[in-house]
Amino acid sequence: MIDVLVLPGFNIKNKEWAQEVVEALKPLANNIQYFSWPHWQSDSVKSGWADTVAEEISKNLSQHTVIIAKSIGTLVAAKVAKMSPSNISKIILCGVPTNDLTTVDLKQYQSLSVFNSQNIICFQNNRDPHGSSQQIQQFFASINLNIQIVSKDRSDHDYPYFEDYLAFIQDRYTVIINTTIMQNKILFAVLAGVIFSGCLPSQGKIEINSNQSESKKIEQAAKLSSIISSGGNALCNISSKDDPKSSTTMYISGKKMKIVGTDTPDGKKGYILNDGEYTYIWAEGEKEGFKTKNTPTPATTDSDKDEAAMYTSEDYAGSYEDESKYTVSCDIGKAADSEFTPPSTVKFSDPLEMIKNK
Repeated sequence: MIDVLVLPGFNIKNKEWAQEVVEALKPLANNIQYFSWPHWQSDSVKSGWADTVAEEISKNLSQHTVIIAKSIGTLVAAKVAKMSPSNISKIILCGVPTNDLTTVDLKQYQSLSVFNSQNIICFQNNRDPHGSSQQIQQFFASINLNIQIVSKDRSDHDYPYFEDYLAFIQDRYTVIINTTIMQNKILFAVLAGVIFSGCLPSQGKIEINSNQSESKKIEQAAKLSSIISSGGNALCNISSKDDPKSSTTMYISGKKMKIVGTDTPDGKKGYILNDGEYTYIWAEGEKEGFKTKNTPTPATTDSDKDEAAMYTSEDYAGSYEDESKYTVSCDIGKAADSEFTPPSTVKFSDPLEMIKNK
């Protein structure tokens, strides 16, 4: 489960939006709350209030927090990001009010440039009177911000896109479960599967580590990629010598896959299970988790095949960078069928379905 902080708009009327966001995201959040601005209680606005609030939030921000901000809340989010960037995993901006901010305020958004573009998104109505989506595109470009902007067809300053927020946040679990090694190293193996082919034994062992020659890495990665692409069976353990406490275990069987990671904020194991129909996510010791129905994988097109054919094994090897000391150890045919059944002790809910049924 995750921590989510909601930063609403300036007017107290935005409290309702904040409450709706909290309610919509409750199924996946360990701790979710919205920040009540000081002027909501006192009816007076003190000079520098946004800086004061940002400092307070920054001091109390837990690791791996997701921030969802609307209107003036996006400015506060930018200030918090400057003070405490390492504690923020994702940021969702809604309705950046460029028409209402000073030049000094607008410069604060440059702090968002430190975030990976995959971890920040902006929803902007195309006719928002406080700043249209076109204005936001021009503004971000002017300060060299590479942020995905999702333009919505509305002429107001309302942002009830709870399903979109949920879908964007769900991807964050790959960060919590820390499949970094898998993404950087095993991704090569998956891509290499486009090129490599051949029959593999139903038993045996695959070893990939940073001490091997490039040719050996390619050879071993080719075997693993063939297992994944051909629907084989394997149990893989991925560890980092730079961080002995961090490890990832991957179970593969046909179209099913299970990933278990140990690098979570609270030290618990995190789980992702794809049983072919649903993807389940939960944490060790938790009684609740969530699931989403898998969408069909698009068929490979001729252009995909042509693009893949442009690359050689050496090209893939070049992207297979040894940025850390790692070891990948896979036992072929050792992934037990029982690993692909979600635990009966965990109650799984589908947040998207819950929102649709409201």
